[in-house]
Amino acid sequence: MLQWLRDNLKTFSWTLGLVIIAFVALYIPDLVTGAADDANTIATIGDEVVSMDEFRGRYQYMEQTYKQQLGDQATPELMRQLQLPLQVANSLIDERILIAEGKAMGLLVSDAELGEAILRQPVFQDEKGNFIGDEDYQRILSTSGFPSPASYEEGVRKDLLLQKVRSILAQNVYVPDSEVERSYREQVERAKVRYLQLPRSRFASEVNIAADELASYYAGHQEEYRRQERRAISYLIVDVSRLRPQLEVSDEELLAYYQANQAEFTREEQVRASHILLQADGDDEVAVAERRIEEIRQRIEGGEDFAALAREFSEDTVSKARGGDLNFFARGGMVAPFEEAAFGAQIGELVGPVRTEFGVHLIKVTAHPQGGVIPLDQASNGIRFKLQNQRAEPETESRMRALASRIADQGLTTDEEWQAVAEEFDEVIFGTSPPFENTAAIPGIGQVPALVAAIFEAETGTVTDPVKAPRGWTLARVNEILEPSVPELTEIEPQVRQALKQERLQERVMERLRAAKEQIAAGESVDAVAAELDLEVKESQEFGRGTPLSELGSASAAISQAAFSMVEGEVGGPYADTQGATLIEVAERKQWDPSEFEENKDSTRATLENAEVQRLIGAMVQKKRLELDVKFKRNFIESFEIDPSRVEG
Repeated sequence: MLQWLRDNLKTFSWTLGLVIIAFVALYIPDLVTGAADDANTIATIGDEVVSMDEFRGRYQYMEQTYKQQLGDQATPELMRQLQLPLQVANSLIDERILIAEGKAMGLLVSDAELGEAILRQPVFQDEKGNFIGDEDYQRILSTSGFPSPASYEEGVRKDLLLQKVRSILAQNVYVPDSEVERSYREQVERAKVRYLQLPRSRFASEVNIAADELASYYAGHQEEYRRQERRAISYLIVDVSRLRPQLEVSDEELLAYYQANQAEFTREEQVRASHILLQADGDDEVAVAERRIEEIRQRIEGGEDFAALAREFSEDTVSKARGGDLNFFARGGMVAPFEEAAFGAQIGELVGPVRTEFGVHLIKVTAHPQGGVIPLDQASNGIRFKLQNQRAEPETESRMRALASRIADQGLTTDEEWQAVAEEFDEVIFGTSPPFENTAAIPGIGQVPALVAAIFEAETGTVTDPVKAPRGWTLARVNEILEPSVPELTEIEPQVRQALKQERLQERVMERLRAAKEQIAAGESVDAVAAELDLEVKESQEFGRGTPLSELGSASAAISQAAFSMVEGEVGGPYADTQGATLIEVAERKQWDPSEFEENKDSTRATLENAEVQRLIGAMVQKKRLELDVKFKRNFIESFEIDPSRVEG
C-alpha cells in the first residue's frame, strides 16, 4: 500500500480523503477496541475476539475495491458468490495471528522506524518532500476518520511488524536453479495444436450388452460396487429460519437499541459524482483544457454518453475505466474547488470546467444523499432482524433440548409420535433419511460431522444428543444399520450395464482414432481423415507448459504436457476424455531462449521466492488456527449467508 501511494501520488492525491480511508480499512483493523459482547463478535481466536466493528471497516474497504475494479458488475449477488464476508473475516483472523507470531519471535518496531515510515508517505509531504507539519498531519487524520494520530500510528506499526515477519521467512527461502529454469520455461514456451474429438455417442447404436456378458463383467468388478456400512435415521430439526420471525421485538426494545446506538444510524451528507479530468499545468495548458472540456460538455448536452466520453478522454487513470465514476464521498474527501462544485450541484447537473491543482474537471453529480440520523421508522426493520438474530441461536438450542427431554421422558420412539410432536410447532421439522454412509452428508440435513459421528456410534433405536446443524439444532434416531456388503447384480443392474457400455464405447473410440493416426502416418492429411470421420478440425489457443485448455476437457492436461515433447507437424494421441477421445497435431512450437533466460533469471527467482514466502505464511497461519481453535459465531454466518462448509475452524 505504501508503494502504491508512492507510485500514484500525482494521479490520486486529489482524492486524498479516499486514500486515507483506505489506510483506515487496511492498516487499522481494530480502531474500535475494548471487550465485545457476543452480538458484536464474529469470531474467536483462542481467548481473543474479532468484533463486528472491525469487520465492518475492513468489509467496506474491500467492497469499495471490488466496485472500483468491476464497476456495475460488483453486485450484491457477486459479493455473496465470492463469499466476501468470509474473505474479510479470514483476513482479520490471519492478520491477528501473524502479528502475534511476530511478537513471539521477538520482533519489534521502534519509534524511529515508525517515524521514517510515516514520513515516507507522500500524503504527509509538501511539494519539496518535507513533512507537512504536526497541524496538517493531525488535520488530515482527523478528517479521514481517525480518532487520534495514535490510532493511525498503531496501524502503521502493525504493518511494519507484518513486513518484518515476512522478511524473516524470506531469509529461509531458497529456490534452486533447476526450479527457476522450469518456471521460466513454463512462462515462455508456447504451443498450439489442431485437434479432432470423436465422441463415444457416435457408436451408441453399435454396442449392445448381453446378459451373460453383463454377469461376467460384474463378477470381475464386484469390489468396485461394495457398499460401506450405512445407516437410516429419523430426525427433528428446530429450524432457525422458521423460528427467527416468531421472536417478538417490542417497540420499546427497538427504541432502546436505536437510542443506544445512534452512531450506527448517523450518516454524513455525501455526493456521488463522475468526472472527466484533463491534466494541465500553467495558464496556457489550463486554457486549452478548459476549451476541450467545453467541447466535451456540449457533446454530452447534445445527447452523447458521459461515461463513454470519460473512458475516451479522462486522464484520471483510475476512474476513467468506470466511466468517470468516483462513487460516494463526504465533505473533506476532495480538494476544495472540486468539493464545492460537487456539493453545490443538482443531481444530473453538469458542472465545469472546474479548475483544481490537478487540472480541469467536468463533473456530473449522480446522487446526493443528505446527512443526518436515519429515522427510527426506516431503521426499525434492520434493528428487528438484528435483535431476532441475536436471540434465535440460544432459543433454537433451548427449544431443541426441551424436545429432547420430552421425547426421553415420554418414551416417544416411533415416526408417528415424532411427526405428531413436529406438527405442534411451526419451527420444528420431522424427516427420515434413506441409508447413507459415514462419510456422506445426511439427506435432508446436510454436512454435520458431529451428528454423523454420533449416528454411527449409536445402536439401533438410540436417540442422539442435540447437535447444531446449518438449518438449526437437530437430533436423530437410528432406525436401521446396514452392514458392509456387495449388492446383488439385480439391485444395481442399470448402473453396472451403463459402466460396461461406456467401457465398450470407449474401446471403439480409441480403436478408430488409432486407425486414423495410422492413416495420417501413411500420408493422409489430418483434414482428410477428419472429413472421412465427419469431424471438424479445431485449433486451440496458444498455451504454455502446464496450462490447461478448457476446450479439450478432461484430456487437457495430458495434451498440454504431450505437446511440449513433440515437434511441429507431429500427431499425438488418442487421449481419452469424458466424452470420448482426442487426436492432436502440433501446429506451433515456441522454444525457450537460454540467453533470454539468463537476463530474466533473477526476476523469475524473486517471483518464486515470493510465492514460497506466501506458502510458508499460509502454512504457519493454518497451524496456529488449529492450535488456537478459531471459531466463527453463528450469528455472523447466518447474517451474511455464509456457506458453513467453507468456514475454517
